[in-house]
Amino acid sequence: MYNATQGYKGSRASQTACAGVREVTAKGLEPETANVITVILGSKVLVSLSGKDRNAALRPIETSKVTSVRSLVVQSLRQAILHGEMAPGERFTQAHLAEKLGVSRQPVREAVRELEAEGLLEQEPRGQVFVKKANQAEIREIYMIRALLEGKAAELAAEHLEEPDIEKLEDLNRSMAIAIEERKGEEYFRLNGEFHAVIHEASRSPYLVKLLRQVWVRFRVNPPIFLPARVTLSADEHRRIVRALKSKDARRASVLMHEHVIRSGDDYLEYISGEGAGDISVLR
Repeated sequence: MYNATQGYKGSRASQTACAGVREVTAKGLEPETANVITVILGSKVLVSLSGKDRNAALRPIETSKVTSVRSLVVQSLRQAILHGEMAPGERFTQAHLAEKLGVSRQPVREAVRELEAEGLLEQEPRGQVFVKKANQAEIREIYMIRALLEGKAAELAAEHLEEPDIEKLEDLNRSMAIAIEERKGEEYFRLNGEFHAVIHEASRSPYLVKLLRQVWVRFRVNPPIFLPARVTLSADEHRRIVRALKSKDARRASVLMHEHVIRSGDDYLEYISGEGAGDISVLR
């Protein structure tokens, strides 16, 4: 292990170039003859180089390939929440999470703060964290925000969707109809997410897509409920949305999508408030 802030054999240029770099690890002999050099900044692995290329260590790199431990922990915890491995209300210590993930507590602390900002986790004064379950007021707000954002996404998508995209939406809706008939709730919810994602991406608005992903993550924390009457209506609403998109009627597509999300939210809230009835399946 070699301290980068000391430079290579006292080289002033190397000291300047490596300022702020936490450490350099080398596999091989001395830094000058090492076969592989890995430059680490904080918890990020910047680049690995062969010995002959080490002088180019700080040349511009593709930032999309840089992955921090914190980012990996965030992804792992988020997936655990969405897949039900961390159930709403269940409490964990940061030490337990760090041990389970095989990392130090620092990236777990940072990840918890990020997921807390997303509304997925809450921290208690004693250091315990738990998955936050939305109450009815929050669920209503989530559906309201979804309706606004998805209505806009549908409006923009109407201008950009190509025939292969329309065919994919039609195929997804047909597959959802089969899942409804066979009462395969998990399959239905997976296909439904894909259906909406196609429209989100077709909006060609990266920031809007990012916001929608954040809202969908929060939306999926509460267990989805398979209401046969509701999902049958949803399939019909999907067909009308696709027809509007196919005809490039942006205004109608927006209105239909907005109404579809609001109605879905109303039916969900009606059921969980105890006013609903019927044959259901609660799924994770």
